[in-house]
Amino acid sequence: MAAATREGYRWPTICGGKATCTTCFVQVVEGRASVPPAGLVETNALRMLVKRFADDPGRIRLACQVTVAGDGVVVLRPGVRRAEGEIHE
Repeated sequence: MAAATREGYRWPTICGGKATCTTCFVQVVEGRASVPPAGLVETNALRMLVKRFADDPGRIRLACQVTVAGDGVVVLRPGVRRAEGEIHE
């Protein structure tokens, strides 16, 4: 989430990155090997969400908690957009 914010994207969040609201969830669609496993706080927060993605629950992560340890990671999140009026290159 911090990387997206640096690039000018507005990311949906209510809790401000404390892993309590789960509104920042993303689907990791590529590069999962470069994403370390979820910690306890994130795992607990994701329990309800992963039921919606039962076919592959490991692809769901919280943007406020996930870190990337390599290249090639692609995440999807409907509703994420660039901040209005800002130009980012």
